[in-house]
Amino acid sequence: GCCQGKSTDPIHLEAAKALLQRFTYVLDQECLERGMQAMSKDLGFKLSPGRRKPPNRQESYRERIGYDDVYQFLMERNKLDIELYQWAKQITLVKCNN
Repeated sequence: GCCQGKSTDPIHLEAAKALLQRFTYVLDQECLERGMQAMSKDLGFKLSPGRRKPPNRQESYRERIGYDDVYQFLMERNKLDIELYQWAKQITLVKCNN
């Protein structure tokens, strides 16, 4: 299998990056509504405004999890997933920080 948590071979990370680079549109779930609006404008169709409530981002992920050992376990286990997400944010249609 390809995915073994923290034992996943980094070759799968590179394969995922190569696949994402082939997509015309990559959207970030952190600002999905803005991404969908930008994509619909680019494609020339009208998208109804979303009804999603923006997430409350006052607490850090560590604070939301509440246990340092669990947080560290999740960070280590999902290291390549986190790396892929950070990389993918560079190629998204809309940059959430802007």
